[in-house]
Amino acid sequence: MLPDFEVETKPLDFIHSIDNEWRVLACGKTQDQLDLTQLAHQFLRKTALKPRSLNFI
Repeated sequence: MLPDFEVETKPLDFIHSIDNEWRVLACGKTQDQLDLTQLAHQFLRKTALKPRSLNFI
């Protein structure tokens, strides 16, 4: 026989807050993630990475 467990209910505001915080972290919207993304874009712009041409003529 399984023991009885009580389900803890949390206020909807708390759950909504966690959902928003998780979305920010999971989608790369924290300030450190945004800073690193900007630095990566700057690095790629400064390097001499150019698209290659397959024009053999």
